[in-house]
Amino acid sequence: MRKLRISTLVQEEVILAANGKFGILHDSLLSRSIAHPSSPDQPGKHGDRVSYMVIGQPKPIKCSYKEAVEIELSSMNFTEDKETRILYMLEGWENKWNELSGQQLIRYEQLPPGDYTFLARQVNDEGIESEITSLTFSIPPPFYRTWWFIALILLAAAYHFSINHYRKRKALELERLRTRIAIDLHDDIGATLSSISIYSDALKRQLKDSQPMLVNVLDKMGESSREMVSGMSDIVWAINPDNDHGEKLISRMQNFATDVCAMKNIHLHFQEDERINSIVFPLEGRKNFYLVFKEAVNNAAKYSEASNLWISMQLQGGKLILQVRDDGRGFNENTIRRGNGLKNMKSRADEMKAEFQIISNPDEGTIILLNWNI
Repeated sequence: MRKLRISTLVQEEVILAANGKFGILHDSLLSRSIAHPSSPDQPGKHGDRVSYMVIGQPKPIKCSYKEAVEIELSSMNFTEDKETRILYMLEGWENKWNELSGQQLIRYEQLPPGDYTFLARQVNDEGIESEITSLTFSIPPPFYRTWWFIALILLAAAYHFSINHYRKRKALELERLRTRIAIDLHDDIGATLSSISIYSDALKRQLKDSQPMLVNVLDKMGESSREMVSGMSDIVWAINPDNDHGEKLISRMQNFATDVCAMKNIHLHFQEDERINSIVFPLEGRKNFYLVFKEAVNNAAKYSEASNLWISMQLQGGKLILQVRDDGRGFNENTIRRGNGLKNMKSRADEMKAEFQIISNPDEGTIILLNWNI
């Protein structure tokens, strides 16, 4: 808080009295002998500095917007104080003179930023006025109300808006591209592969009796084309942006596991965390996650000779945990020959930066764990 002490002096006669006698000293004599005081005898302190109320202050005092301003007025009249009136006004805040009454301390609480000039003058009982003394001070705005800070905020907002607009536009373009690729793959390549499978089956029936040696070749051709159709279906599903939500992922996984287990007479137990439904998965991660799951289910159906298959998907601490467990014959991890299926699962888990683990023992079934930090 800045506290200023200010005094004013009436240009008037000075009366001297002693031992029943008195004399009058006119200001005309004072002007020839001594200079009329232009500053009060009571200074004010703001911080470590002292300020005076003078006529023609050369430089304004800087105050903080957080602090109140206190100004203390006192009379220097050598006659009766009660006959002297002190008037004051704060330019920049008010436009009228106020008369000091009662307390000599004037306090301005939380003045808005701006430039101010405090004016004061005295009037004696005969109506003679002193010169006006003044004190100029300024209250700078807080940094968050300065032009440069506001300009910086506007620039940052404009930059943020432009970046978001650019990202949304690119995301929309990518989504359109993904949709077009998915449609093209499904309509063109998928249809062609399906035709190959159909043609190979038809040709196999015609050559079954005349050229039986070609039947095996046609069987492999048909099987390969059907596998390609299945793989293409997975790629089309993964590319399509309509399938980015967890709800679509869970639905596809459950349908696939149901079909596979039904063909092998395996009892399926499927459990999922409902919170996964609202998650939007990235394209590459979603694709790899599904393909790891698909490979694990296929392996269990082909090799485990299991009666039950348990599949669970849970969210724990920002991680999506997939577990595929069967009650089949299991295997010894140290002696089993690892085929492309296990290698592919490990490779896809590495691409996802996920933890992959296989737990299996002979006659104890197999557990596949995938821990993905989403």
